[in-house]
Amino acid sequence: MTPRKPSTYEFISYEPKLKPLILELQRNLWSSSATLNAAYFDWKYGRNPYVKEPLIYLAMCNDKPIGMRGFFGVRWEAGNPARQTVCLYADDTVIAPEHRGNGLMSQIMAAAFRDLAGGNFSHAFNLSAGEVTLRSSLSMGWRSAGWAQPIRRQSWAALLQRGLSVVEPRGPSLQGRMRLLVASARQSLQGLRANRIARHLRNNPAIRLEHTPRCADMAELVARIRTDGRIRHVRDSEYFHWRFQNPLSRYWFLFWIEERLDGYLVLQEYTSDRADRVD
Repeated sequence: MTPRKPSTYEFISYEPKLKPLILELQRNLWSSSATLNAAYFDWKYGRNPYVKEPLIYLAMCNDKPIGMRGFFGVRWEAGNPARQTVCLYADDTVIAPEHRGNGLMSQIMAAAFRDLAGGNFSHAFNLSAGEVTLRSSLSMGWRSAGWAQPIRRQSWAALLQRGLSVVEPRGPSLQGRMRLLVASARQSLQGLRANRIARHLRNNPAIRLEHTPRCADMAELVARIRTDGRIRHVRDSEYFHWRFQNPLSRYWFLFWIEERLDGYLVLQEYTSDRADRVD
């Protein structure tokens, strides 16, 4: 039996003609829908308020992208008085399943940094790396900014669904009924009954539930509170307008309004079939 020859890879930066193939590759990460992936691509890389051209780096095999790492723009501030700078956020890491285990991610990142070294950006970072991406990044010399675990309140439906993986099968009826129970317990923001919630809030007219953001008012509140010098993303009206157009999420907004906006809470739900939607 003749040994299989290793694949030959090429590492390139984004070209518009490759976009349809990238959307197919991202079925492994963003969603199974190429249409939804196109909307997400256009939002994240086409309408980003800080970096106007897509910064995407690809591993190619037989003229087809089989690996990707993207960089989109963010604007951070720190210090008192605050100083702002546009940085790059490394994201959207994906390797086609049949090409994993070949060290492609480190090679994609090496090609990316060679290209970005001559640009105007001083920092690149990632705050949501998976285990594989984290190990690869640290091995390449990325510095750890510390560790933080998300704080979450898990619904009993989420805990029950996770428990299904350790339940000993006793015929189809047990797991089938449990899955039906979990499915019936899921609550989507899409089916949120705003009128019913409004009736519960009628004794507190300062609290309002709305489907669209009040970007200017939210930005004014942030500016009014000011900053204590810690690092944070700039939250101005431009950022809010862009942030809440993410097509892989849906949002509702809880506002506290008296004479002006005094507080807000954003409810987010991931809409992709690649995301866990029961927490």
